[in-house]
Amino acid sequence: MTIISIIIAIFGLGFLVFFHELGHFLAAKLCHVGVLEFSIGMGPRILSRVVGNTRYSLKLLPLGGSCAMLGEDNAGSGDFSTPQGRAEERAVTGDDAGIECRENVQPEAGRPASSTDADTFPNREAGSELHWVDYDGVRFRSDEIAKYSFNEKSAPQRFFICIAGVLNNFILATILAFVLVGFCGYDRLYVMDTTPDTPVAEAGFVRGDALQSIGYEGKSKSAVPGYRDLFIWLYVNATDFDENTKLEAVVLRDGVKKTLDFQPYYDATQQKYKLGISFYGGRFLPSDPRKFVEDAFYEVRYNTTVVLQSLRLLFHGRVQRQEVMGPVGTVTVMGSTVEQSSQYGALNAFLVLLELLVMLSANLGVMNLLPVPALDGGRLLFILLEMISRRRLDPQLEERINQIGMILLLLLMAVVMSNDILNLFTGAYSAMLGH
Repeated sequence: MTIISIIIAIFGLGFLVFFHELGHFLAAKLCHVGVLEFSIGMGPRILSRVVGNTRYSLKLLPLGGSCAMLGEDNAGSGDFSTPQGRAEERAVTGDDAGIECRENVQPEAGRPASSTDADTFPNREAGSELHWVDYDGVRFRSDEIAKYSFNEKSAPQRFFICIAGVLNNFILATILAFVLVGFCGYDRLYVMDTTPDTPVAEAGFVRGDALQSIGYEGKSKSAVPGYRDLFIWLYVNATDFDENTKLEAVVLRDGVKKTLDFQPYYDATQQKYKLGISFYGGRFLPSDPRKFVEDAFYEVRYNTTVVLQSLRLLFHGRVQRQEVMGPVGTVTVMGSTVEQSSQYGALNAFLVLLELLVMLSANLGVMNLLPVPALDGGRLLFILLEMISRRRLDPQLEERINQIGMILLLLLMAVVMSNDILNLFTGAYSAMLGH
């Protein structure tokens, strides 16, 4: 794998994180919440500058990022902290209280309060003290803390800020899906043939039937608009097939929906159950604007389904250790996939990268919605319970829960990172890519 492909993968993953944090940032600004730091990356700062009372930082490790807000608990502030580990307060006299967050400006001793002071703080007597609260170079007056604090905003505002990152992930996935579908379409399922001497051969499938959904007879069916959707459905369900399994498929034939019943058959050679239906391969460009929107939706839906089904398989113990992938594994697989596809041309490599970014953006959105403390989903759960019960959980207790969640999350990240390194050394990722 070349350095260029690794750099492309890192920048691609970093862009997704940036877009997620940008959602939190824009929502915070819209709700008038002070943003102490907006950073891309983790660890020590490489570049950093305070603009408009927000510190913008680029950090050493290119994976991750944060949007640290005023009044948010420590677990929610990402890796933002002051050099001393706490906010510093500096007394401000009536002489310099009118100075708006300018550093290294000292008042002249004995100078009376100016008209500027009186205009800025009309209800304060000249000579009385205020304080600047300094968050590592980002400063707020002590009387402004409550006004710009995340913790002091209403529940709907805090809910909006917390969910904005996830919404941005799905917005980005949808935009990229439109581009991808516009170039190469969607892998819609059109029946080509059925396997002779199998139950499905007598079910009534006709060449050109468009498969819409499939499921167990008499039970709810799953939409399978594309080949990959059907593949995932079979991967999850085929292990439960037996000689008594009855399936029900809905196809679209000449604009009319038809329901067909059949049984899967057991392939003794491959030792697994199969449907016995072959489909036209490849992707199909949308024929009209409605199909274009549908296919883009299906692209995002498929990638969201993959994440949800993967979590289900993980819960049931059907995911092997080498199949679990963290940031290092993601960059490795992305880089190798882009490099392999580049031999067929730059456009092909670009489309493969787009497909990976749609998948990862949907993945980030779903994973951040999990009701785990310190993740967006955990915070959203607390806020939702507050909105339902009209009672707020003790902020200190919520902070402790989030801090414990963050510690457990960091431990999990360390385990996943170790697994990534082990997979690299054992060649698991190379085997996954068919090397």
